Amino acid sequence: MMRPFSLCVSLLVPLVLFAADPEPENDSKTIQGTWKIVKATKRGEVPSEDMLKSEFTFTADKVSVTHSGGDANPAQYKLDPKKKPREIDITPTTGADLVVRGIYKFEKGQLFLHVGKPGGDRPKDFEEKAEATLLLERVKPKKG
Repeated sequence: MMRPFSLCVSLLVPLVLFAADPEPENDSKTIQGTWKIVKATKRGEVPSEDMLKSEFTFTADKVSVTHSGGDANPAQYKLDPKKKPREIDITPTTGADLVVRGIYKFEKGQLFLHVGKPGGDRPKDFEEKAEATLLLERVKPKKG
């Protein structure tokens, strides 16, 4: 016979595990907000300090990457959460008009982005070498 505590744990663990990551149809809401880089590689190497200090701010259809100097690079993005793995296309609104194709996933409250070169192919999975791989976590709002 299962003890009451064991029963509660066995019922709650799957709920906690599955509640941590959003369902694909909620991705457009989940991604909105400001994210900071926790870990990154660029072409397999550790990127510059400036890149590591960048923040990504997602709205309903735009993303702005703010660098340590305060300058922002605006772009439009589109998610396709029904693909396996989930896909993201980022199109700069200034300068180069090459689309950055990538894949993404949410895991334990963090956002993983794995992107190809601008105008290049989309990585097929998270194991494939990519132009950049980013692990982002949400920036908590500053208390005023």
